Amino acid sequence: MLKFFRKFRQGLFFGTHNRSSGSTVSKYILYALGEILLIVIGILLALQLNNWNEERKTRKLEKFTLSELKNALDEDQESLASVLFLYEKINSVATSITDRFKQTQQLSKSDIDSLGYFIGLPAFQFNLAGYKLAEDRGLDLISNNELRNSITTYYENQIRMTEYYFSSSEDYNKSWIDWIQQHFYPVAGEGYSPDLKPYDYEALGDHQKIIGNLNHYANSLKWMIGQLKRCQKLSKEIIDKIEAEIN
Repeated sequence: MLKFFRKFRQGLFFGTHNRSSGSTVSKYILYALGEILLIVIGILLALQLNNWNEERKTRKLEKFTLSELKNALDEDQESLASVLFLYEKINSVATSITDRFKQTQQLSKSDIDSLGYFIGLPAFQFNLAGYKLAEDRGLDLISNNELRNSITTYYENQIRMTEYYFSSSEDYNKSWIDWIQQHFYPVAGEGYSPDLKPYDYEALGDHQKIIGNLNHYANSLKWMIGQLKRCQKLSKEIIDKIEAEIN
């Protein structure tokens, strides 16, 4: 293209020179203007090429960052599914005990034995590596405004609220665990919760108080189940948006 403009400029000059009908000054002005035009076009083309290369590098970095974020969210999806399965199982046991108590106003030996199942809740920690990477590189790197807003809302609002509630409920869970450890001893069992038996069934005579504490525990558990399901749903939506953006 530059070669074409150079020949065109030379044609203007030499054509004018051959006709020698104008002044020498005007001929050189045309020649100089042609040189300037050629330089400007060269600069513009170089800038355009440089911008294209920079945009390509930025887009490549954006896709890599989104891929890392998606990997972290995929891991959270697996962890959330496992934890929710266990939480809902624990909640089912608690609901069965409280429903039977409403009918009999007493806890059976099997119900008391089941109290050891509520010795605590398995810890859950979100994988924040992908989001921290995006923060370090600058969230503005994510060019899709809707996707960027979804990501920041999820991590800054939903996850922080969930972590705060988990943290604030630890004190109560600790008091419940202390009570269980004071009145129960392990018999056998593997995995999340061992098989526990009370030292003295008669010493646990205030069944109403036990049910009150269990209800408090179950209500906290239900809230956590609902919140984790919201996180599960929102993170899946973000994964779908990232896949659409990358592809």
